Amino acid sequence: MKVFYTAVSDNPKTGNIPQQFIGGTREESLRSCTGCALLRTKNNCYAQGGMTAVGHTQIINAHKRGKDYSLKNALKHRSKTAKCVRFGAIGDPSAINYNRLISHIIAIKKAGLKILGFTHFWRTCNQGLRKYLLASADDWQGVKDAVEQGWRTALYVQKDWQNGAKKGVLDGVRFARCPSQTRKIPCNDCKLCSLQVEHRVQAIIFNIH
Repeated sequence: MKVFYTAVSDNPKTGNIPQQFIGGTREESLRSCTGCALLRTKNNCYAQGGMTAVGHTQIINAHKRGKDYSLKNALKHRSKTAKCVRFGAIGDPSAINYNRLISHIIAIKKAGLKILGFTHFWRTCNQGLRKYLLASADDWQGVKDAVEQGWRTALYVQKDWQNGAKKGVLDGVRFARCPSQTRKIPCNDCKLCSLQVEHRVQAIIFNIH
């Protein structure tokens, strides 16, 4: 599984941080997500069915012309303000060979950065990934199941879910809305999704976008 890293980003939600794009081709990227409920529902995935896929295509073409999208290069040329690396800007990180992915994580941690990432395949992937990635659940039952298995979780919901509550406890699970969506705080400054930062929140709730 080919993996690209960009050094900078103009995504206002994440902030200017390195980002990981999975797949040496669009087809390979889609294969990394095979079985995801969001992908099955006719491109309901904002990444594989949106502008991120266009950006991924541009990266693929630039790589063919010789541009360096290695992790080493991305870390070298990252913004001085970057505090994190976003995994899976497109594609699911669990599709990457586990030992290879861990080697990337070690390099990122040595550079003093944290990991922001999710996997939809938390039930079947190497369970060591729960130290680094959030379990992206399909529904609230999935959230509860993942929490019981030791994962922190993420869930996409309609804006009026739980009457729009920004935080609370449901079925014993502590949840909070994504601060980027509620208070415009970029991921680089928030780090609620990073497992390298201590939080009591067990489920991060995102409005569908």
